[in-house]
Amino acid sequence: MHMGSLKTISDFGNKNLKYILLNNNSHESVGGQTTNSDSVNFSLFSKSLGFKKFYQISNYKNIQTKIKKILYSNFSVFAEIKINESKKNNLPRPKSLAYIKNQFMK
Repeated sequence: MHMGSLKTISDFGNKNLKYILLNNNSHESVGGQTTNSDSVNFSLFSKSLGFKKFYQISNYKNIQTKIKKILYSNFSVFAEIKINESKKNNLPRPKSLAYIKNQFMK
């Protein structure tokens, strides 16, 4: 999601918005180039967008408890979850956005 859209959603969206960034520090879909996201302070960034709370999850210890805490809070939350790169050789590309939407809505 682009930063402009994220700011708009934060300003005009529901006050208990949850935004979860799965950060693998890579542009996998366009060749696997490393990003500079490790140098971004997402805590300050999220607060500047209007989020009330920031969480960073960098290991899998108690991840279910942490995610439940995020999802069931009554305020806006920006969460960064650090994940590993997958490095798929033949990364699939979406062919039907309607199909993806319907799968997500199930």
